[in-house]
Amino acid sequence: MKKIILTAVMAVVSVTALVAQENAVSAKAGYTLIGAKISSDGQDFKSSASGFHVGVEANFELSDKLYAAPELLFTMVFEEDADVKFLQVPLFLKYYASDKFYVSGGPQVTYTLEEIGDDFTKFNIGFGAGLGYEFTERFYGNFRTVYQLNNYYTGDLDIKSRNTIFNLGFGFKF
Repeated sequence: MKKIILTAVMAVVSVTALVAQENAVSAKAGYTLIGAKISSDGQDFKSSASGFHVGVEANFELSDKLYAAPELLFTMVFEEDADVKFLQVPLFLKYYASDKFYVSGGPQVTYTLEEIGDDFTKFNIGFGAGLGYEFTERFYGNFRTVYQLNNYYTGDLDIKSRNTIFNLGFGFKF
């Protein structure tokens, strides 16, 4: 019983502390470029596709200069034979080097919304880094790149397939 009460008190204190912090929710949109690299038998094949992303970002103040900034982005890129849709979930930290300029980085989960072959995974884990600048109190821009860590190909052949995602976006804080 003591553990339950202690856990409940800790949960209430944690939620109260988070709500009391300077938090913001943003709508964002921008340009996306995905570069794919497939390696097999010592040869590399590269391709790219571009499109857009739209979504939301939350900022949770951890200290004066450090914020947790999880996002949920819907991304669509246009290829010659098909449009491909993804959900990107960056779980980045932002560090403000000055009042308006920040660097960010962290893991990202990407989920493919399209039907894909049995030898490929829909879930991809990446690590990214980026830069951002706040033009006004509410309007900001950012650039990031995310490199996929896991192999997109899961079949039996000796094939390595990874994506690199570049996002250039703008956001508006509410």
